[in-house]
Amino acid sequence: MSDITAAAPSRLREIAPTINAVRSYLKSGPDGASELLLDFAELFLSRAPDELLVHRSTEDLASMTRGAFRFLEQSRPDRVDVAVANADEDEEEWEAPVTVIRTNVSERPFIIDSIREYLALKGLAVERMVYPMLDVDRDDNGQVTAMRFPADSGITESIVHCEVE
Repeated sequence: MSDITAAAPSRLREIAPTINAVRSYLKSGPDGASELLLDFAELFLSRAPDELLVHRSTEDLASMTRGAFRFLEQSRPDRVDVAVANADEDEEEWEAPVTVIRTNVSERPFIIDSIREYLALKGLAVERMVYPMLDVDRDDNGQVTAMRFPADSGITESIVHCEVE
């Protein structure tokens, strides 16, 4: 397992202003934001590449985060879930000249390598990737009830947000 447990909290301090801006934006929306969404924003964006955090607006980062969270809520750790969408106002609530591919599976080796290899075989290059591993608690109906950085307890899920042009 990677050293995400130690690395992510340190990274959070470095990018805290961006994460705080996204969290504030999510809270100020017409429907507000659940505590789970706000927690997810912190965990998700802590694994985003600097280039993505610098070049995307707060609004776009918030919409991207909300889309990834909705995907996580609909996913189940006992199966492989995949979604593909164009980053436009109709599908994703934000716009960029990319196609978004999201996956969620229980943590296992070579997830990123497998995705990159498959896309390369299809002639597609990954432009940006956000890949947080999360310990996710779910109730008996599969609904997300809590999440955190991976520890030795809980079911670790790997959500991947991948952008290709």
